[in-house]
Amino acid sequence: MQDSVYNGVFGAMTQMYRMDTIANNLANVQTAGYKREESAFHDVMQHRVDDFVHPGPSLERPDMLPEPDLLTQPRISGSHIVFEQGPLQKTGNPLDLAIQGEGFFRVRTPEGEAYTRTGQFKVRADGTVVTGNGHELLSQGGPLQLPGTGTVSVNQGGLVSQNGQAVGRIDLVTFDDVQALRRQGGNLFRLAEDSQARQLPAEGATIAQGCVEKSNVNVVEEMVRMIETNRIFEACQKVVSSTNEEDGQLIRKLGNPV
Repeated sequence: MQDSVYNGVFGAMTQMYRMDTIANNLANVQTAGYKREESAFHDVMQHRVDDFVHPGPSLERPDMLPEPDLLTQPRISGSHIVFEQGPLQKTGNPLDLAIQGEGFFRVRTPEGEAYTRTGQFKVRADGTVVTGNGHELLSQGGPLQLPGTGTVSVNQGGLVSQNGQAVGRIDLVTFDDVQALRRQGGNLFRLAEDSQARQLPAEGATIAQGCVEKSNVNVVEEMVRMIETNRIFEACQKVVSSTNEEDGQLIRKLGNPV
């Protein structure tokens, strides 16, 4: 079997993974605070022979080539979340809050503390401010609670007031390495278990009341990526098909010598 079969198979598999990522981005184009995800691939052209074989002994060999088992195939080097700012949309709802800049709301879930950019909140019967999924919004000292009814205002620094009286300040946090965050269900993020990233105050971030941050997915760009991915996948299929045909012809010729 020729190596081109493996090249085609691995190439098709990586494009399937990329297509899943694109489809998930498009499915969340209307999700407030959603951050798109991108796939990254190994650039095989940047690998040199001396990345695998010590140059000294290699120069002493007559062919100056690595061993034949040093092969490269297409590989996904990983995926990463793009935390670019999404556009803001005015809603007029005083409990819709959008973060401008790098930062996250802290929320309490049954599994522990988590982080989100989705600022569509509501008030429970006991006055606790929660997300749409019922997770408590954290302020300095614990969950943010509104003591009664009345006009709620939130300034850019996160200070929450009701009827002109301060009731708390929303915590906005960030991390020295935001790529250490892992996506969870409900548009939440948590730090990877083995991460050494540190939580920091989001000093450069502000809050816009009466607005929501829309998804940062660009539909046109994702559709272009989808078309490109589909064409590459078809090309990989053709590589596998044509290689199989060549192998079949070779087997038939060897089996029927003239």
